[in-house]
Amino acid sequence: MTQKRFITLDSKYNSGVDIYDNLLQKVVIEINTGNKQINRKIAKAALRIIEGRL
Repeated sequence: MTQKRFITLDSKYNSGVDIYDNLLQKVVIEINTGNKQINRKIAKAALRIIEGRL
């Protein structure tokens, strides 16, 4: 069974989205534009870049 290295986490306290690295066990990218929909789109693009799928 393989586990994804990067996962996105929605913040419960603000409209931000975090990208968490399971290998390093810490948040590597924090996105908070004030708009939840835009945050998710940016997170999706950032994941594609850091995973090398661009």
